[in-house]
Amino acid sequence: MQKYKFSNPASVVAVSISPLNKDPQNPLKIYDCSCHLFRRRTGLHKMYHVTAATPSQAARKAVEMFRKDYGAE
Repeated sequence: MQKYKFSNPASVVAVSISPLNKDPQNPLKIYDCSCHLFRRRTGLHKMYHVTAATPSQAARKAVEMFRKDYGAE
């Protein structure tokens, strides 16, 4: 699992490869991304399934979705 920190709002995204990822030949993978606000373990937590080539791309996509849901945009 890899973690990425973003600002506005300060949020953390934990990225891991999803068990839904079945095709090893496909360059795009399915990632499970868990987003929450930085230093708030008991707040808004969202889980997203994101298709991307790398974990960092998946984290960026997940934080965009999180910002839309959270209302920070």
